[in-house]
Amino acid sequence: SSWLRLAVHRGCASALFHSWFHCSREMLSSFVWLSPSVAPAVLKSCSNLLKGEVPSPSDRLASCLKASDSVSCEGALKDAALRNALAGGLKAVGEVSDGAAGALVEAFGGVLEAQVKEIRAKAAKLEKSLPKKAMPSFSEVAATLLKGEQPGQALRTDWILWQAMGHGYDAKALPALTEKVLRDRIAVAACAGEGPAADCALALQILDNVDAYIAWELSIPGSHVPKKSNEVVQPFAERQSKEAATRRVLMHAGLPAEVASQVATKAVLGMDVAQTLKELAAEAKKSAVLPMYVAPVAAKEPMKKGEGKADKADADGGGKEGGKKDKGGAAPAKAGPALVPAGAGALGSFYAATATQELQWALLAYQIRPRTSLSAAAGGSSGGGASNGVVAERPQGFAGTWAPMGDGMPPGHTQYSWNHAKVAGMSEAVFATTWTPEGAGMPPGHTPYSWEKVLGATGASAAASSSKAFSASSAGGAAAAGEAAGAAAA
Repeated sequence: SSWLRLAVHRGCASALFHSWFHCSREMLSSFVWLSPSVAPAVLKSCSNLLKGEVPSPSDRLASCLKASDSVSCEGALKDAALRNALAGGLKAVGEVSDGAAGALVEAFGGVLEAQVKEIRAKAAKLEKSLPKKAMPSFSEVAATLLKGEQPGQALRTDWILWQAMGHGYDAKALPALTEKVLRDRIAVAACAGEGPAADCALALQILDNVDAYIAWELSIPGSHVPKKSNEVVQPFAERQSKEAATRRVLMHAGLPAEVASQVATKAVLGMDVAQTLKELAAEAKKSAVLPMYVAPVAAKEPMKKGEGKADKADADGGGKEGGKKDKGGAAPAKAGPALVPAGAGALGSFYAATATQELQWALLAYQIRPRTSLSAAAGGSSGGGASNGVVAERPQGFAGTWAPMGDGMPPGHTQYSWNHAKVAGMSEAVFATTWTPEGAGMPPGHTPYSWEKVLGATGASAAASSSKAFSASSAGGAAAAGEAAGAAAA
């Protein structure tokens, strides 16, 4: 009879374990494809290790995984044990390519499943020795560990375990999680150790008991639907409370906010959370590809000791000792003038900030010869003065914008266009007659009233507005007319 009871007990435990393992395997597949630290991180890490050489044989990727470290990998592949295990299980993948992205992630899922199964087996033994109370404390759980074994990072930072302090202070404000789920959670945290594998094991423990976690979130008074009062004018509905609780639980399980929101929206409509996660995982699997390799930015070479001070001294015109005599009494060679004076103000700051940019030379040119591109072009570059040694002065005002200096030409003109181009409606054959009025007409842009005001301001009569008064034979006449037009426009 005792043997029969023992056999039945073992059979039930085995059936319970296989039932959990089947459920966990489905949740594990959903977690692998939806968690940003697993499938996306694995594919990106493999692409980076291969340096974009895709397709490649699986043996090459296996060698890269064995030679890599946590710095060159992302997400779950930062765990050395998971990297080595994946390297040993790539033979079934064959060629590594975009078409094999799904197989590559599934291979990692098998590796992660073995790690979680090992943690679960240890947790099942430890759970029996845990104190039987609503929420045990950290010290009570640490006392159940094997002699000489120290609590891992997962146990020290587990947020569920540290709820014991709040529960002990006010059990109504912070009720306890279901005893079975709580003991399982604490046991997994105690046996998980630390690292990405531990994080995945705890996330899967939440997903395997997602309904219990959602019910616990809803039992907290802060999640209850408040009554309408002066403080709460528009209380949220029960549906909104459940949606928020579901979203919080899924995000605690390492799923992104977008996935958690989609699942929570369907959960309040009565759809099963596990089934929704399975459907989303299937969609993610269809679109899985190896991401394009992006070479890392080369690190800057470290500056040698004293190099920066020497450059600064050169820029300051010899440093503090410049201009002083040395110990021998001989005066050092006089340093040349600084490109930008010390009192240059804002320009000096811009000049220093653009040390490696082409803009620096434009700033320097402006400091030496302050002018705009238009004024520089109007000044010409082929003479700069009139004949017989007499330097021509540029007309002031608007007339000086297009006036050539010496043998120069206005912007955009060649020698031929300046001397031969005809202007429609003008009797002269040169561009200089553009602003010359024809007969009793007026320059472009003027009205009879405005033109009369111009003539009155210059002391001319209305009768003097003929073409004779503005003959194009005189360069000064064209300049005066342009200046007058500019004054009227102003």
